[in-house]
Amino acid sequence: MARTPSRPAATTWMLVVDTHRTKILAMDLATRAFRAHATLSEPSDREILDVLEQGRTSGAFSRLVVVAPAARLEALSASMSSGLRATLSMQCARGEFELPADEVEARFRRLRSSLSLPFVA
Repeated sequence: MARTPSRPAATTWMLVVDTHRTKILAMDLATRAFRAHATLSEPSDREILDVLEQGRTSGAFSRLVVVAPAARLEALSASMSSGLRATLSMQCARGEFELPADEVEARFRRLRSSLSLPFVA
């Protein structure tokens, strides 16, 4: 009898935070499928971390990429549980420039499509 894994082994969530909204994108590295998982309007750090923690504990993802303005990235990182921090494969500070979440998503899609190997940091 085939064993069903309790969580997908190759699923990455990408958290993209900008001033007015936060997007969580899901990418399955095996199929290279990419979709919006959730959009949150002006969420607090606690709300973001609660959604991520729920996804982690339910097995919805095994790797996490976070893209956020430097101060927000620092605050989110400092408040992550050790379990959530263990899934973190990359953090990117958006720094001085501010791109809307849709532009970051588009750039990530282009990057993903150009990769021939799984995207891991």
